[in-house]
Amino acid sequence: MLLDLLTGAGVSSDDARGVAVDVIRRARMLAALPIDYFDVLVTPFIEEVALSMRTGSGPTSVEPSHSVTCRAWMAPSSLADRPVWDHARMDFDLAPPNGVGPLRIGMTRHAANTALDSLRDLSAISESDRSGQHVFRLSGLMISIHCARDMLEAIELGRPSSQKDRVLFQGVDVFAPSAREVVRRVGELTSIEEDPDDDASFIAPDLLLSFWRPFAADDEPEEEQGYYFSSVLLARPGYYDTPVQAAERLQQSS
Repeated sequence: MLLDLLTGAGVSSDDARGVAVDVIRRARMLAALPIDYFDVLVTPFIEEVALSMRTGSGPTSVEPSHSVTCRAWMAPSSLADRPVWDHARMDFDLAPPNGVGPLRIGMTRHAANTALDSLRDLSAISESDRSGQHVFRLSGLMISIHCARDMLEAIELGRPSSQKDRVLFQGVDVFAPSAREVVRRVGELTSIEEDPDDDASFIAPDLLLSFWRPFAADDEPEEEQGYYFSSVLLARPGYYDTPVQAAERLQQSS
């Protein structure tokens, strides 16, 4: 498939074979991640290499122009084994109640810490990063994990300051549009209601998704903290239970 893609883009057979072998070797770094990430990370890179070969500029002149650029192909071998999230611009798809990307609800604390570390921008590691707690990507996107009883129970993502990274729920960007627009569009997909304890925030109870902002300012776009959602949280079943509901759930499961 790689050879067909490259030769179809106008790359010679010999060059295509060399690139395909190298891409496959690098792609083994993705083996532990969901298959969607292979397509997101590798295909744009192949397209950029094909473009550079067609124009005769060579792979060293490839500049990031797609949503994700994998620079490991042109990096020294000592850097090739670094996590593939380096320099990556990502779409983070919320998949309740399972998780987000490599972070999966119910995984062990150790596995969650490893998955969280893999999402750091190695090109610009934030001094605010805390291992086992949260990381800040170059876009300003915060990714935080909440563990209890040695298990990942919730994942929280904070609004990025740029569109370098996006957080999506079934195609809906949960941070770029206004909070009002997000509620409308998510409401077309599932039930969503005001948080009974915070009327500025909303919960999609069937999906265990929570959309938070410190206050509501739906008609004041200059008030960004109130006009947009500040964070979204995805949690395990029962995470939002009151003590009474938790006791009822425990009784039902016993």
